[in-house]
Amino acid sequence: MKNKIIGKPKPKRGISIPAKKNLKTDHHGLNRALPFILALIIALITLVVFSPSFRCGFTNWDDPVYVTKQELLLHPGVHSLKDIFTTNVSNNYHPLTMLSLKWDTIQRF
Repeated sequence: MKNKIIGKPKPKRGISIPAKKNLKTDHHGLNRALPFILALIIALITLVVFSPSFRCGFTNWDDPVYVTKQELLLHPGVHSLKDIFTTNVSNNYHPLTMLSLKWDTIQRF
């Protein structure tokens, strides 16, 4: 006896059989993209909600002490790094913050 390979029956001429779609694979791309889409939507909503803050200036809470009236920052190049690392500002010692603000001041001029 010969072994016959049994396969799918061939459709008759003129009749086409539509292929079944696997729903799990069709939505797989959407399932992968969904977290990115949601993150993008959240980022856009956050940007819209907080966009008025881009037009804000300095506040009067601590900006005069740290930025707008700070002698270490007002005159670019006058104070040395030694002054930034040895001076307390408003009874706080944070030289990296003052160094960053000094860098911003230099960039502005």
